[in-house]
Amino acid sequence: MNLDKIEGLAAALRAIAAGTGPTADELARAPLLLNWRVATRTVLALEGVVLDHQLLGARQITTWQLYWVSADKRSARTLSRYYRLSDAA
Repeated sequence: MNLDKIEGLAAALRAIAAGTGPTADELARAPLLLNWRVATRTVLALEGVVLDHQLLGARQITTWQLYWVSADKRSARTLSRYYRLSDAA
């Protein structure tokens, strides 16, 4: 797991939200992507029935990208939050 990349992404998104990024210098140093299109790719996530979710209540979900699962498989961290885990399916 590369925490520097995640911290860099968070800083960039904060600057974009604040209207201060990207700077002209950042764009000048950025590589040019030719013939681009939006694509999808598979990332690890969790699926299951969630309980006590702040926004979703109780229902079947697929989480955001999975970043960490504890060694005992009782907790996990996705991009958006921690989850407590019951027994796996």
